[in-house]
Amino acid sequence: MRRFLLVAAVAFGFSACALRPRYSSLITPQMTGVQVLQVVDLRGAPMAGVKVDLGENKSRVSAVTREDGTFTLPVDKKLQADDPVFVVAVPVGSDGYQLRLAPSMPPVAPAP
Repeated sequence: MRRFLLVAAVAFGFSACALRPRYSSLITPQMTGVQVLQVVDLRGAPMAGVKVDLGENKSRVSAVTREDGTFTLPVDKKLQADDPVFVVAVPVGSDGYQLRLAPSMPPVAPAP
């Protein structure tokens, strides 16, 4: 029984890791500067206050999403080389999430 539980736990760990998006799935080598990403639920509604971690040690990036589910992420050669997975801590009871580039917002016209 213990052996079965160990195998199940290891398999679950690998499958959960396989479902997480990698840095390269959202950030391409052609991108520069800082990108805005968004965490949404499976219905597309923004998820505020979600902690997002990426990378390890010196190249570690952590953020918490704003009210609109967005957070900023630097384009970094070290992260591109390591290609780590995003670790998204969604609230208990959530049915899942999607991580995506934030939709572009139209520019605001200057006041007259």
